[in-house]
Amino acid sequence: MHTAPNGGTIVGFFDAGDSISLPNVNLSGVTNMDLRIAGTNSGGVLEVRADSLTGPLLASYTMTSTGSWTTWATRNIGLSASSGQHTIYLKGASAAAS
Repeated sequence: MHTAPNGGTIVGFFDAGDSISLPNVNLSGVTNMDLRIAGTNSGGVLEVRADSLTGPLLASYTMTSTGSWTTWATRNIGLSASSGQHTIYLKGASAAAS
């Protein structure tokens, strides 16, 4: 991980089983979040969970290819209703079997 020019955080090679925690996030009134993604793979799932890696599922997003590692796209995802301060976990999960 390292800091992006805009002040955000850049994470490379986020795979199933990987996770990141974001402490002290106030979710009051928050109904969605933006993900900035870049990559050539599709199908992996990113879960957004509250308070632990197995905590309430706030959202999940199935990754889509942007065509390259340097082509960035913003994806807006809706979050389940929640309020108050939480530690948010972004968790890489395997794609669902079809």
